[in-house]
Amino acid sequence: MVLGKKGGLAIESLTLLVTVLFTSAAVFYLVQSGIVSVEGSSGAAASQDQFLNVQFLPIEKGGTLAIQEFSLCYDEDIDYDNLLCTDDRELFFPGDEVHFTYEVISSSYLGTISLTENYRLLGPNDEIILDVAAVNDIEYEAEADEEVELVKFRDYFVLGDDEPAGEYKLELIITNTLIEKEAVLRKEITVLAALE
Repeated sequence: MVLGKKGGLAIESLTLLVTVLFTSAAVFYLVQSGIVSVEGSSGAAASQDQFLNVQFLPIEKGGTLAIQEFSLCYDEDIDYDNLLCTDDRELFFPGDEVHFTYEVISSSYLGTISLTENYRLLGPNDEIILDVAAVNDIEYEAEADEEVELVKFRDYFVLGDDEPAGEYKLELIITNTLIEKEAVLRKEITVLAALE
């Protein structure tokens, strides 16, 4: 009889704790997503935002992230008005400055887009020649007017003067940390022997 009372008390306590946990998680989710607003001073709001970034319930974030209109070219081939290569190239020489342009289609999260660009260049023997890994380095962050936005990028790298001729691979990785998605594009580049 005594054992039954202790077990009932434990179950009631556990039920109360679970109810409090789910209620708190639901309230934090509603505040974080902007459905419910909280009044307070600006200092309190800043600390509240930091606290509300904790995910109490693992909710998968959906969205779109894609790389399109990728082109390789020389600097003089770039139309700076629309940030795209006007003459797409695949043949380069050692010492060349290889520019690349592309567009990213990305979903926003709570009215914001945050994109990170990383890339690496692999040589003919698949050895890493260049590795640009910008961990937690935001390349593009802006308020979004639409659910899905188009963002244009331009970047470049320089082939070394002593790089051997052959097929190189450029691996481009774009990450949207807000929707936890990653897009990868791989492009072959032919490097011809240096002209004497």
